[in-house]
Amino acid sequence: MPTLSAPIAIPLELLQPAVPTILDYRQGDAGLAQIGTLPSDAQLYLDLDREQFIHMYPPLPYRQLDRTNTVVDGLYGEAGTPVFISPVQMPVLVMLEPPKKLLRRWGVENVQDGIALLSEGWMANHAPSGFRVTPGDRIDYFDGGSTFSLELVTVKFVDYFGNTQIPLHRVCTLKNLAAS
Repeated sequence: MPTLSAPIAIPLELLQPAVPTILDYRQGDAGLAQIGTLPSDAQLYLDLDREQFIHMYPPLPYRQLDRTNTVVDGLYGEAGTPVFISPVQMPVLVMLEPPKKLLRRWGVENVQDGIALLSEGWMANHAPSGFRVTPGDRIDYFDGGSTFSLELVTVKFVDYFGNTQIPLHRVCTLKNLAAS
């Protein structure tokens, strides 16, 4: 029966990962961590994204639908004249598609859809308390001297920060109300 000998010495280079680890020294010499794993790293990335939105995209009036004061028809469950809370000026990236004329059941309709990108970091730091981005809200968009009222149809989270599941943006599909 073979006997066990002294432990085998494995070189330290073989125990290291193949890709070098980037370390963060902000916690001092005792606490080292990989960049992107600390909560402060995620907050830093949200703040950088917020600053990018503030400096690159124009502040547009965002009108949130007042769901308590808007009258809803009891029979059909549809809202009558919508009531909005006072607008909040927020930086928004709006991209509109070219207008289209579509032949529908009741005649020709003008349709112009688009998307809007909202910064999650901006909303966390600058939006009033109780502010929520929901379908039915409206964004007033200025283009070439004319104003469009764009209604939010869907709202989704996109552009997550690394593998942390912290969303950076909300993408909203828009319907141009002036086109119809």
